[in-house]
Amino acid sequence: MPLLGTPNGFFAEQLDFIAAALVILVVLTTCFGMQKSAWLNLVLTAVNVGVLTLLSIFMLVYANPDFLLSPLPANITWQPQLSRVDLTTFLPYGMAGLIAGTATCFNAFIGFDMMSMCAEEVKDPGKSIPRANIISVGIVTLLLSTSTLALLMYVPWYMLDVGAPFLVAMETGPGDSVSRSVLFYFVGVGCLIGMFSNLLTSSLGAPRILYAMGQDGLVFSIFSKVVEPFKTPLMASIPVAGIAALLTLIFNISSLAEFMCLGTLIAYSMCSLGVIILRYSPAPEKLIGAAKIPQPYEYIEVDEEKAELERKLSGEIVVSLF
Repeated sequence: MPLLGTPNGFFAEQLDFIAAALVILVVLTTCFGMQKSAWLNLVLTAVNVGVLTLLSIFMLVYANPDFLLSPLPANITWQPQLSRVDLTTFLPYGMAGLIAGTATCFNAFIGFDMMSMCAEEVKDPGKSIPRANIISVGIVTLLLSTSTLALLMYVPWYMLDVGAPFLVAMETGPGDSVSRSVLFYFVGVGCLIGMFSNLLTSSLGAPRILYAMGQDGLVFSIFSKVVEPFKTPLMASIPVAGIAALLTLIFNISSLAEFMCLGTLIAYSMCSLGVIILRYSPAPEKLIGAAKIPQPYEYIEVDEEKAELERKLSGEIVVSLF
């Protein structure tokens, strides 16, 4: 493959055509209809959750609570960039290590807002979306907390590998060797399935944001076109697939992770700021005293004049954010 960047640089060392092709394939998969994508995502998520649950049960069987307070041996160096506080406590790196770990765990909750972006394709979004958000966050929190606690009691924390902790635990941990070998491959398959499932979920939100912006006149109206056979925003999916594939092609994984964290922080901040601006901005006179405010997601006839005023107001909010 052609060389592009340097080791530990901003760009990838080589052009990753396989990853770019995978991104395009996943985005095209979402264009075949929301229902088909939802069923595929459900199957992938069920397999991923099943593997993680089975792995947690196995590790809890051989768990040793004393590993939670294991001191670091003198002949092992672990994360020298963090200052050690007391290596015999539950938090060997103190609050600084806890905050650093929390920032990493933040990535596990990225994506739950994608359900809100698909509200137009839900039969009863007023009830389904809030309920799904709460349930999904609760399940993710329970699964991650249980599996992490089981992992820390299965092997000492200083023996874990940062890149693949569960795989290393299955290689070096206690228990039947045959069972550990089977779980080793299950974890590997589960990681691949989880990666594909995350790509599929992420690919559902961005085209629908571009589609909504096209409806509001913030971008070209061609992005608001819907393909009738599948009823999906195909024209909005094409630029999303192209940009995502290009970024995947030329940047390394660490740079992409930083982009994701920064982009998520900016998106959440802009959304909150937009709500505050909309709340305290005076409404246009023609909207004051208009027809009754509809209930959330109630289907009503579209008033073109009112819709045009709302588009202008949305545009003013976006301009004020920049």
